[in-house]
Amino acid sequence: MTEKFRAYRDLLSQTYETAVNTLLTKYGPAQDDYFQQASYSAFKAGTIDKPVNGNVDRSDEGLFCHHIRANHYLRLNDAQSIINFHVPFTAQKKDQLVYADVIEHMILHTLIAKETHQKFGWDELQIYLKPKVLEWYVSQVTPIRPNERLSYKKAWLDQDEAIAIAERSDHTARGEL
Repeated sequence: MTEKFRAYRDLLSQTYETAVNTLLTKYGPAQDDYFQQASYSAFKAGTIDKPVNGNVDRSDEGLFCHHIRANHYLRLNDAQSIINFHVPFTAQKKDQLVYADVIEHMILHTLIAKETHQKFGWDELQIYLKPKVLEWYVSQVTPIRPNERLSYKKAWLDQDEAIAIAERSDHTARGEL
């Protein structure tokens, strides 16, 4: 068992709030809001088609930007969801963002799903994150896109460890662990 696997397993045993704080300490805070505030307001007023992103991308480090308030709102980065679910700008502010590698991101959504009884976090976990982890590390399909390849390398687990963390993630999200 590698040190990285142990760290993922330990993160998975934390509460969502504690896991967020662990990752904030590990990677530091965001330096910008997810969307620019003026464009967000204009978008919600219907004067522009979509809000303009802030400078939050750290994909060159293999990291994803995660909305901390994903435990209260669905698809915080999706323009239509922002309208449909009346997402306030406060959920897009830099103090509501945290960075994670692909497995840590899967773990965050696992913890959200567990703590909200699958009301939040579940879809992202089951449709996007867990399949990506299984494809990359279990099926051993190396991503083609450069930013995904960096994330793949950063979060590297061997096949057995990836299976174990994905299974534990599933059980945790369902409230079985």
